[in-house]
Amino acid sequence: MNLLKISRDTQSRKTALPYFLQGGSTAILALHGYNGYSRDLLYVGEMLNKQGFTVAIPRLPGHGTNAADFHETGCQDWLRHAADCYFNLKAEYETVHLLGFSMGGLLTLLLASRFDIERMALIAPAIINRKWTIKLTPFLKYFVKKQKREWSDQFTDPDRIFLAREYWRWHYIAMGAELLKLQNITKKKMPLVSCDTMIIVSEKDESVPARAADYIFSLIASPVTKTVVLENSPHCSTDGPEKELIADYLAKWFKKEI
Repeated sequence: MNLLKISRDTQSRKTALPYFLQGGSTAILALHGYNGYSRDLLYVGEMLNKQGFTVAIPRLPGHGTNAADFHETGCQDWLRHAADCYFNLKAEYETVHLLGFSMGGLLTLLLASRFDIERMALIAPAIINRKWTIKLTPFLKYFVKKQKREWSDQFTDPDRIFLAREYWRWHYIAMGAELLKLQNITKKKMPLVSCDTMIIVSEKDESVPARAADYIFSLIASPVTKTVVLENSPHCSTDGPEKELIADYLAKWFKKEI
């Protein structure tokens, strides 16, 4: 990260700040996705907290601020911050479970490949993409900076309007290359994963195909596995029409009821 290239007025948007929900003696580290923000996991985090879990939802570097800051980070920054958050929780809680959404699922897999994790859950893990063009980003980044995305959501919250303008309305080619790099690193390390794993995917996910679950389970060595296939959720399923169902599955999974 080159701090000197980040504008002086950079700040975290309030809606994207980290969340820490104090609960019982078992903690869950919940990691959001690529160009997303902590609020994407707030609903499921609150539901898990009501079930007695302590839930930490950090803001990954370069996320929730602005596009210039985003471009001064990369996959190693995101992984390092995820690891630091895990270390901090592990110092206070004997058991720390992992929850990863989209790119956060890759970070979760990498943590689980290195550390002694008992249980984890992945939601729409971005190990593969529906659009093959991400494979071209390492070459395109030298010629194209960004491409406009189709984006139809209308917000009234000023923070979300700002984040849509800075992140969600664009494909940033160099950052797509960082996501691809993280995917490739994760694929190499997945055979080292041996914790109990649940994966939640959706048939209507426009970014990550449901077969991502089968792909991951073909490579990891988890003794206990469960796949949940949703029928009506978009990629951001944690804020979609089946979010209550997701929260229920997560609570049962981490309580070892399923």
